[in-house]
Amino acid sequence: MKKNIAVACLLGLAGTAQADTLIDDYYVFPFGPIPGFAAVSATHLAPLASASSSTGTILGGERDIVAEVLQAVAFQGDNAFAAATAKNGWFGGYNIPLMTFQVDQGANTRFTVVYDGVDGSPDVAQGLNIDAAALGSQLSLRYFGNYVLQGNDYAAVDIDIELLDLAGQRASVTRTMAVVNYGVVPTLNFSFADFEAANSQFDLTRIGAITLSTEILNQTTLSGTVNLVDFKVTGGAYVPTNVIAPPVPEPATWATLLAGLGVLGALRRRR
Repeated sequence: MKKNIAVACLLGLAGTAQADTLIDDYYVFPFGPIPGFAAVSATHLAPLASASSSTGTILGGERDIVAEVLQAVAFQGDNAFAAATAKNGWFGGYNIPLMTFQVDQGANTRFTVVYDGVDGSPDVAQGLNIDAAALGSQLSLRYFGNYVLQGNDYAAVDIDIELLDLAGQRASVTRTMAVVNYGVVPTLNFSFADFEAANSQFDLTRIGAITLSTEILNQTTLSGTVNLVDFKVTGGAYVPTNVIAPPVPEPATWATLLAGLGVLGALRRRR
């Protein structure tokens, strides 16, 4: 009898496991007939480009994508040329939707994707207003291949995630995207405990924006790519450890409060 009760309890716990919360499935554009269609592209002649996209399932309903060429490099006597393109990717028989960051020829580039619930601007707003700690314990980013060439070898790439709370406090965590073979889909995990450790004033329960960014140095005349599969909040609910002081009311709030107290006092005197 006791054994049956214990098994039932375990099954009950398993049945209430917390579901992941999708931040982005990276359907950058309608997938199928035009794989490789560019969402945004920058070159050494026009080094900064941005665009907003609402295609796919996205937390806050939209993503803002920025591509930037930081430096162009000449190879083997060629003129310096560089291009940074974010596009919907496609890999042969795998046929899965991706967001691909592609760097053409010799270039140092930066790609940024902002989730802030505000469409049409690459500037980071605070439109999400979510309790990330209630949704899970970490951010998880899956990727399909990292093919950035530096010389004759493929190189690892760092991915940075920055969270912005509604009080303007920022916290960021960096993970390294290793070089992997076709068909392998690794996951980078960004623990909420690490975000709290990065800024003791950061409030996980009041997230206004999420920013993903990476700098890619491609030291070859060939194209280098980084391919993102999906981005989620995963794990069980997290208990924040940062002690956040309640916000100090604005002068206008104090004035409204005092006026209300005055009205209540006058009503009581009339009675």
